Amino acid sequence: MKTVLLAYERDQDLAALETLLQARGHRVLKARSGVEALEAARQDPPHVLVCDVLLPKLDGFALCRRVKEDPLLQHVPVVLASFRIEGPKYEAFAAEVGAERFFPRGSRLEEVAVTVEAQQAGSGTMRMPALVPEMIERREQDRRRVAELERQVRDLEAANQQITIAERVAREKAERETRSRIDLAAADAARIQELVQRLRDVERRGHELQQAESRARGVVEETRAEVARVALLESRLAEVDAARTRAQAAADDAERAFTAQPLATWLFDMQTNEVRAASDSAAALFGQSPSQLQGCSILEVLPGYVPGADPSRPVDVAFKRLDGSAAILELRQQSVSYGGRGCWLATARDVTTERARLAAHQDAAGRAAVLDASPLATCVTDAEGRLQYVNAAFRTLMRYDAGATPSGNLRQFEVPGDDESTVRSVSIAGSGLVMRECPWRRADGSVFDAELSIAEAGLEGGARVVAIRDVTSRRRAQQRAEREHRRSSALLDMAQKSHALSESEILSESVELLSQLTRSPTGCAFLALQEPTQLELATLRGPDAPGHPVPVLTRWRGTPPADTALLECLERQRIVAREAVEGTGPLQQAGLPGSLRRQLCVPFFDGGRVAGVLMLADKGEPYVEEDHQHAVQVGDALWKVLRRRRSDAEVVSAMDHMERVMLGAVEALGSLAETQDGCKTGRAQRVAELAAAIGTALGLPGHSVRGLRVVGQLIDVGMLQIPREILWRPGQFTPAEHELVKTHVERGYETLRRIEFPWPVADAVRQHHERLDGSGYPRGLRGEEILLEARILAVADAAEAMLSPRPQRSALSLAACVEELQSQAGRRYDARVVKACVKLLRERETETDSEPSAGQRIA
Repeated sequence: MKTVLLAYERDQDLAALETLLQARGHRVLKARSGVEALEAARQDPPHVLVCDVLLPKLDGFALCRRVKEDPLLQHVPVVLASFRIEGPKYEAFAAEVGAERFFPRGSRLEEVAVTVEAQQAGSGTMRMPALVPEMIERREQDRRRVAELERQVRDLEAANQQITIAERVAREKAERETRSRIDLAAADAARIQELVQRLRDVERRGHELQQAESRARGVVEETRAEVARVALLESRLAEVDAARTRAQAAADDAERAFTAQPLATWLFDMQTNEVRAASDSAAALFGQSPSQLQGCSILEVLPGYVPGADPSRPVDVAFKRLDGSAAILELRQQSVSYGGRGCWLATARDVTTERARLAAHQDAAGRAAVLDASPLATCVTDAEGRLQYVNAAFRTLMRYDAGATPSGNLRQFEVPGDDESTVRSVSIAGSGLVMRECPWRRADGSVFDAELSIAEAGLEGGARVVAIRDVTSRRRAQQRAEREHRRSSALLDMAQKSHALSESEILSESVELLSQLTRSPTGCAFLALQEPTQLELATLRGPDAPGHPVPVLTRWRGTPPADTALLECLERQRIVAREAVEGTGPLQQAGLPGSLRRQLCVPFFDGGRVAGVLMLADKGEPYVEEDHQHAVQVGDALWKVLRRRRSDAEVVSAMDHMERVMLGAVEALGSLAETQDGCKTGRAQRVAELAAAIGTALGLPGHSVRGLRVVGQLIDVGMLQIPREILWRPGQFTPAEHELVKTHVERGYETLRRIEFPWPVADAVRQHHERLDGSGYPRGLRGEEILLEARILAVADAAEAMLSPRPQRSALSLAACVEELQSQAGRRYDARVVKACVKLLRERETETDSEPSAGQRIA
């Protein structure tokens, strides 16, 4: 039985070999990376090490090299068995690093097991360490690190002792402070006890003071009662004196009030008609003073007046004013007793203006009867918009009862809005005819679009005549036309930019547009699946958020719930509208509300097959024919855009496939060219990667960078026409052989120029050995005559050549390579390209310090 160490990253590879070797009776150790395998081998040296080439942290070749360089492990046989790679270059590399056998992809596991069993202990290929002084230096460094760690441990122990002392001192200080606080607390308790005793004494004295105060208050109350009795007697005497004074003042006031009556008032004797008293207003009416009017006969003063004729009714008497104008007085009389005699108390009121207004009102009533019969809703308001009159047509338009009389202001009919078209007040109307349109609310709460025509009535008080017409139908027709225009514009815009939108974005924009056109809070789009009556929720618009696509992995798929509008629409392939509340069933898990109050489901078709369904819900009012048309038009346009979008996607996919085929052919051709020269295995790939990295650092677009990678893999395609005997022969080329090898650029150009690449591949291959100073070949181009791609490839090719070993020389160090490139910058090579290349090489060295050489870092 042998101990076999297996190093594989993938579980299936590890399990296959482990099962086979254990079945043959061997003990198996396992590792997941090259570093882990190296540590396991040092702790428990196996009889045989079997590993993959592709391992994390340390690949199989590097692991084999490390094992052969370790004095304790260099006797362990190493077998490289890969499940993922193959090729002669890997077999050559395995032999170079000292592996006993290399099994490429596709090898039988039994052959690996037989090889493992055939290995004898200590039969491994011996590779002495390449750098013994370096190992000695490392041991010396390890010794110094151990001494430094011991010194740090001593410092830590001293610091720990100081911390212990500091803790003891702090603990003693805390105990002293605690004892002092306890003493202070005891003193405070004694002082509190003393204060409590003092407080009790103060409470006792306060109680005694309260008793004395209550006795003093009783004496004061008795004194106050006696004073109140005396004050009552004094007030009664004062009231008697005041009553006498008021009686005299009342008599004087009555006489003054009679004299100051605003109405003309007379007091005259029933028998003699002699005026006994007259008010100032009565005297002023006749142009005399009250004293002059007393003693005169009322018949002389007011001709045509008949005293005592039906005192219960007012009497109109014609009268001529002092200025000669005619007037009408309305007289009222009442019998009174004055000085023991019967007298008439008469009052007169000038009703001339009132009678004129009454006549005008009767005339206006006649005109109002004509206005009331008008078929146009009309009202009359004052300057502030207060209603004064409405005709029958107005009551009918505003849906008032026949006997109801509207009152208030025009503002009560207005519907608040964001625009400036509302009539805040009729007073805003200037001279001439003013026309406005604004929404009004009827008495029953319904709203309509009103057209108001406002004009001055030519009456007193700035009255206005307002005529109202219902223009709801006209306004709705305009709004319908606007919505149709908006729908057409939005669908046209979506069709024009469909190539830049994904299917999810197209569906979301369509549902959002349809929800806005129909004023529906909830909207969603379903796409039909291959199975009958099967739908897939593609996008959803909720009442609180705009439309958003549903992720593919979480989309609801299945048959709609039974007896729903969605299922009826899918099965019957027609528009379905329902007003009743319906549950959503399983659709609630996809984000829909638990129930829908009102629904409209509209199918859209692909030929004679239902391609999907648009569903709208929760609108505040029933869906009308216009909503149906919107949904049908949006659904048809949506499917046309999706169908064109999918067709475009298929074309793009085919183009992408062709590009992958082309790149695969390029890589195969580059690999074929490398077989001409065994020392250049992997060179084309390294040059391509370095050239692409330089192009990226120079800010070239992605298309140009991909071209650099293609050109880098094909720079040596002309080598296929150079005899292999020359390329494989060790030593320097003769002058004739060197001239023959230089022809590979022209041969590569002739091979590639017949291929229509989207990049100047053939020209770049032809010029990649040209130099800025004209010293290159084959045509001796200078400066800008050389393509930028060729200048980049020249630097990448030179760097790779210097950093890789050749049969006639070893690889240069990174420092020597950088020095050589910088010395030729601006002379043979482009300075900008050299700067970018040097920066990349140094960054890669910093990132991969564990790699053995710069040449392998480029690989």
